[in-house]
Amino acid sequence: MQATLSTDADLVRQIKMDKDQTAVSQLYSRYFPRLFQYSLKLTADKEAAFDIAQDVFINALDKIGQLREEQYFQFWIFRSVKNECMDHLKASTCLKLDDVSPIISGMRAEDEDECLQLQDLEMHYAQLLDAANRLPQNMRDIFRMKYLESKSLKEISGTTNLTISAVKMRLARARHKLEESCSFAALYN
Repeated sequence: MQATLSTDADLVRQIKMDKDQTAVSQLYSRYFPRLFQYSLKLTADKEAAFDIAQDVFINALDKIGQLREEQYFQFWIFRSVKNECMDHLKASTCLKLDDVSPIISGMRAEDEDECLQLQDLEMHYAQLLDAANRLPQNMRDIFRMKYLESKSLKEISGTTNLTISAVKMRLARARHKLEESCSFAALYN
């Protein structure tokens, strides 16, 4: 084997053939700093960016046999980082219904209007949970995984053995049913 392989395609081919550690090391040296910077740019979180870059690189090595066109490694791995960053951002900004009640109950109203607003919020939260619990089982499970457990569509798809499109459709139907039950549920779309 050459001391330094010049192209990504050469490195990927070598890794596919015999899991050559020198090729892995060269690919890592070439891409990890760039993956980390890209992830950091998207997430603005150093720890998350590092974890995402590392996880994506390891996952790419595990699935490198699935890459048909070796010369497209760069596009493949950067797309994977972007997707993971988007999943991370969705999960971190997703409203977790179980977290709302303690926040609401811990709030202190400064005047009568604020007190009424907090009571409305508590009532809406209780209505939403009640309506979510009345969803058909197949929708309820997917709704819980997405909004209460903050699982990604990919994770839900794997757990339920449904396609991502089917998961999205069931989530849309669940949200629609909740909108019918609770006029304020549109806030959670």
